[in-house]
This record gives sequence, C-alpha cells and structure tokens, in this order.
Amino acid sequence: MPASDHASRTPMTRNDSKNALRIAILGGGPRGLAAAEALAAQAARQNQPIALTMIDAQGLFGSGPNYDPGQTEMNLLNIPLRLIDIPCPTHPHPSPLAFSAWLRDRHGIDDPEHYPARSHLGGYFARRWRSLVDTAPPQLSIETATATVTDLTQTATGWMVHAGHAQLGPFDRVLLALGHQHAADGQIEKWQAHARRTQADFLPAYPSAPLLQAAHRWSGRTIAIRGLGLSTIDVLRLLTLGLGGRFDAERTGLVYRPSGQEPRAILPFSRDGIPPAPKPASAEIDALYEIGPEAEARFASGLGTILSRDIDDPLKPLSALLADIATPIAGHLGMARDVLSHWLAIEIDPEAHHPIENRPAAEIMATYLAMAENRTPPSPGYLIGQVWRKLQTPLRKAFNPISISARTAESLVRFDEDLKRFSYGPPPQANRRMLALIAAGLLDLRAVEDPDIVLVADGWRLSGEETDLAASVMIDAVLPPGDLAAVDMPLIAALRERGLLAAAGERLGIATRPDGTVLDRDGNEVEGLAVLGRMATGSVIATDSVHDCFGAAVTRWAAMAAQNPDVR
Repeated sequence: MPASDHASRTPMTRNDSKNALRIAILGGGPRGLAAAEALAAQAARQNQPIALTMIDAQGLFGSGPNYDPGQTEMNLLNIPLRLIDIPCPTHPHPSPLAFSAWLRDRHGIDDPEHYPARSHLGGYFARRWRSLVDTAPPQLSIETATATVTDLTQTATGWMVHAGHAQLGPFDRVLLALGHQHAADGQIEKWQAHARRTQADFLPAYPSAPLLQAAHRWSGRTIAIRGLGLSTIDVLRLLTLGLGGRFDAERTGLVYRPSGQEPRAILPFSRDGIPPAPKPASAEIDALYEIGPEAEARFASGLGTILSRDIDDPLKPLSALLADIATPIAGHLGMARDVLSHWLAIEIDPEAHHPIENRPAAEIMATYLAMAENRTPPSPGYLIGQVWRKLQTPLRKAFNPISISARTAESLVRFDEDLKRFSYGPPPQANRRMLALIAAGLLDLRAVEDPDIVLVADGWRLSGEETDLAASVMIDAVLPPGDLAAVDMPLIAALRERGLLAAAGERLGIATRPDGTVLDRDGNEVEGLAVLGRMATGSVIATDSVHDCFGAAVTRWAAMAAQNPDVR
C-alpha cells in the first residue's frame, strides 16, 4: 500500500498514569495480537502502567491481511481443526472461547477433520482483539492507528514513528510484527512492466478479491501460475470453484464439472516442479506418526547440544537425531532405520535428488495422496516430514531462546524450509481436486519444472525439452522469503540502510536477541527496537505457523518490554 500522509488514531481504553511505558506494535495481525495480549498479562503481573499503540496499515486489528475476515472462504488453512490449538490469553480477565468452540458457535462447524477458512480464523482473531480492548487490565491503555509506516527515528525522548508526513510518538519501545513483506525481484518487475505494455495480465495471488474479479475476464485464456505450493492451491480454487465449477464424487474418485467460465488451461510451474505432500487424511492415520512427549523432549535436548557446539555441518548430527526419533515409527510401518538414514543423507546433500521426486509431477501427487490416505506405505521422506511437523514446537524451544552462529542458522533454516513440502502440506482434498483437474484437461503440468520463460507479444512463452506453451495471464503465487537483504518495504529499507538492522546470516532475516531486541550491523543492541516473526528468520525458526504467533517468543518479548527502563 502507498504510504499514508496521515495516521488515523482511535483511543480504545485510557490509562492516565504519567509514568506509563509508551509502546508501539507495528502490525495488527495475529502476532501483533499475541504481543498485545502478552503485554496485558505482564502489565497486570508487574503492576506496570503501559500505554499501547497498535498500528496497522489496513486497520485489520487482530486478523491482519492474511486472515482478513472479509476475504473469500475459498482460502483455507492447511491444518485441520483437530490440530489447531491456539492458547487463550492469560491476562487476568475473562478469556474468549477457544477457536474450536467459537467456530462451532459462530459457523456451526465442529468436524475435527474440517480445514477452516482463513477468514474464519481471522474473524476469531478480530473477536479476541475486541475482547482485549474490552477487558484490558487497568494498567494498560490501548489506542489504534491506521497508517503505513515508512520510517522510525530515535530522539532524546524516544522513537518517532513516521507515516508519510505524519508522526506518532515518542515511544519507549517499538515492536515490528510485520509478517510477509514485499521483496525486490528483477524478473517479477520485468513481467509487471511487460503486462502494462501489452494486453497480458499479471496479478499476485493475494489479495484474492481483485484476482477473482479479474478471473471472470479470463474465460478461454491460458493462465500460468508461478509456484506450486499452498498459494497455488488457493488460486486453483478461485479459478474453478470461484467461477462456478464443481467437484463431484464418483466411484472412481472426484470429477470436475466445469461451468464454462474457466480458463482454457492452467500452467503451474516451480523451480523443481515437485508438488507438496498432503497431510494425513484422518486423526487415525496421523496417529501412526505420533512420537510422544518423551521423544519431543529428547529431540529438544539433543538439538540444544548440537546448537551449542557450533560445528561446521550441524545437519549430519541433526539427521542422526531425527533418524533416532523416527525409527520406532518406521519400525511399526515396516521400514528400517538405514532407509531413513539414506533418505536424510540425500536430503542434506544439495547435489543429490530423491528418486521418487524424479517422476512426473502428477504421479508424485497421486503417490503422496495414497500415502496420506494410508492406501500405500509412506516413503521415508513422507514419514520424516510428518515427524518433523510434530517436532516444530520442540524445534523452536531449542533454537529460539539462544544465540546461534550464522552458519548454523543458515543450515537449519534451509533444512526446515526444504522439509515444508511435507510438514506444511495441504489438505488431502487439494490433491484430489488437482488430480481431477488434470483428468479434465484444465490443469496442465507439462511446463511444471523450471521452464524457460520468454516475453512474447501477448504474454509469456514457457518452454522445456518437449514443451512450448503460451500464456496471456501470469499469477505470482510465490510468497517472498524472510530475507532482509531482499526486502524493499520502505520502513525496513530505511532502517537497514542506516545500519540499525543486520541479517542473521546469508538470505536470512533480522538479527535479534532471543527476546526480539534488534542487533545493529556492529552486533550491538538497538535499545527499544524489537522484531518478532518471519522478518527475524534465522534468529528464530519455523515462524510461518499461526501457532508460532502465540508461542514463547512473544512471551519473552513482553516480559522484557514491560520492564521499566529505570530498573533494568
């Protein structure tokens, strides 16, 4: 969004103490909500007056844009209701219902296998924000500001927040809880300019509303989609269900019934052309991969030991540890430990490739679906991926509270990101629908693996060894990485250029202390400035889960932020 020249401010609650700490949270999404809830608990616990200002570019307090309650219900979470366990706030006033109870009361949904709409979770977060405002402890005052922040500056009296020509502040503390941020990409910029010069269309996957509106003009056209992950699955729903198509269950499986408004063909592509593996299709199947609290504790302890050594190649002992944790599960499923070890050795070798992933994308998709439905034994990768999914919380517990070298952070973040093709997989229904779209001739995977792409008069041409396909629409469904060097958001760029932000490692996010306090380019703490979430990737890990928003990192920040500077 363009920078605002003014900031719309709304007092929500009042605290008239002149000794109140002045704290600003930039980013009104789930992580900002969690930070505000944790701050409320600390204000009451420490009896510390706090004046909180929540600042969000769109005024979507609680939900943020990713969980905007107004978005289409076709955008789904990639986690079933039975696995959503977001802790309720601990501030000493009546807490709102848990999400499952809220969803049942508000939308009549209580199926534990249901994959909720992101808008529904956003509605719940918006309700929690209102609950916080209504029940804030007397030590906490709250005001909101709708503004696009472009810079922060330090003064003798605190931090000033700049939103165009407007200013907010001064503040004793500022927390950046910003989520995904736009990153510079020369190829994308060329494609955007090409679309402006021609009759071609280029749109991002989000927000969904303009994409769905444009899709009604694309009947009979060929659409290319950059990406093959969860965002592409959201786009496919818009281009099918959103245009009036439907999926019917028949004896042989799902069948797609077109409305006649669809594009002629949809061409997704990615660097490796490998589709993500769906999550286990039921609680009973998921239980096959359960590791238990003892194994979780053993993993956290073992990983802590690995991290404390700062060795050249931490992935080798991590792989051995992971194989140890997964071996009992593999044994129950008829798989030997050496099979797991061999798979992990390939996984951590950047030059090696897994044989199963050299097969055609549609075949991989069908095979992974069969594993998710327990119709065929899991591959070692599928098994390791599900175990890794269940180790996300102990992974954070070991990694996030300590300072880690750049090379170790780079290795572990890359390992975690690569395993997301299993651990962050989509609902099984997504794979069923993609296979139905392939059978219907609508989803075309001939250019799925790293095609050569050239600009042509009416759009783009995607070429491979045996492929030459043209598209007049390009959709970007790749979310930007948490790479500080690539982010071109004005606020982040300004702080980076002045040396107030530094990277935790190559292609990583912002260097911070475990409590979120920012480290500048010289490694010194930047007093009063903190970052939580995706933009701190490398200082923390596994930030993309909504559960991480409400995890220990935000509690550490709130405990630090609520301390009076005069007694620290």
